[in-house]
Amino acid sequence: MQKLLLVAVCAAISALSLQSCGKVEVERDPIALTENVTLKANEKYTFTLPENTSDDAFSIATQAAHFSVSELGKDAAGKMIYQYTPATNYKGSDMVVISNPEEKHGQGGQHPHSGAPAGGGQCGGGGHANGSPSHDGHQDETNYIITINFTIKDATTTKVASNSLTH
Repeated sequence: MQKLLLVAVCAAISALSLQSCGKVEVERDPIALTENVTLKANEKYTFTLPENTSDDAFSIATQAAHFSVSELGKDAAGKMIYQYTPATNYKGSDMVVISNPEEKHGQGGQHPHSGAPAGGGQCGGGGHANGSPSHDGHQDETNYIITINFTIKDATTTKVASNSLTH
């Protein structure tokens, strides 16, 4: 009788454990940041992007229309940055949108590359049986949509405050 009770309790615990092993996708709204920047004609601008778990997660979603330089890169310290220089002698408005869209991989609790259950068949595996994070490394990444609005004015009539921004 005690063995039967012990087997029943073990089966119940196992069933509960298996149910809690499934990965729950949590939908999070992206963080929207907007910067309004005034530059002199031909002036360079650098924006330090927020830190994230993946160095290459950011991309230009909407490219600036009037630029000689509008690109993502890294500064001397290895931080991700966006660099902008308006087109030569351009005066007017410009805008760029930078984002790191959430990547969705796999469906129905399956690991997308192997067809094995997410988590390698073990609870607490963090995505793989060896306890490492899931294959894409983005499970805890914050998603951003960064809009930078530029106003470019004549270099001889505009005084501009420092454009050194750190986020």
